[in-house]
Amino acid sequence: MTKSREIEVTCPRCQKQSSYEIWDSINVTVSPELREKVLTDELFAFRCKSCGQEANLFYPFIYHDMDHRFWIQVVINPEDDFEHAPNLPPFASQMMKGYHSRLVSHLNEVKEKILIFEDGLDDRAVEIVKLLLRKNMMETENRVLDGPLRFYDLAKDKQGHPTSLVLGYFPVNGEEEIFAADWEYCLDIQEQLYMDLGVPEHEPLGWMRVDENYARQVTGTGKEN
Repeated sequence: MTKSREIEVTCPRCQKQSSYEIWDSINVTVSPELREKVLTDELFAFRCKSCGQEANLFYPFIYHDMDHRFWIQVVINPEDDFEHAPNLPPFASQMMKGYHSRLVSHLNEVKEKILIFEDGLDDRAVEIVKLLLRKNMMETENRVLDGPLRFYDLAKDKQGHPTSLVLGYFPVNGEEEIFAADWEYCLDIQEQLYMDLGVPEHEPLGWMRVDENYARQVTGTGKEN
């Protein structure tokens, strides 16, 4: 279901309180208008009623898309993954078979997962593609990608066939760059994920945090420091 409630928020500028609507769960199949509000940050915008101070507030919530069969649990502190992830009763667990169940800790991760799953992609393979891009840049150009890589889009030709994954790179200092990973290369990575690395194509029930550390663990390159 889609569920929200009112809370009181203290303005960081004037210290006065304003009522603010937060969302415990967002079901975009039931409430499709909320999808765009998540992607544009509108759902997290706060404006003080006393002084007009504006800010974005980020808080735990669940994003659920029944049509594309995924849901995302926002857990602010990764160490609290198991505490915040809900336990499903048996009947609900049966209904959730075939779902992608993800844990994230940043709004940009929520947006990225939404775009990946809406395009019918496996985010586990996408994370490996991103990791290998970092590795390739280091080996071929002696260049360290020190900022996040984010999935933007699945580029397609005029016939609607995929041609590449479009990734945005956000350096610590510098302007955003765009990289494109060839689609056939991505398919090879996905096949290796299922065949050579032994990761099941159909995910088992349970919440997963799929990020760069996950890709490093699966490929045996170790965790990022």
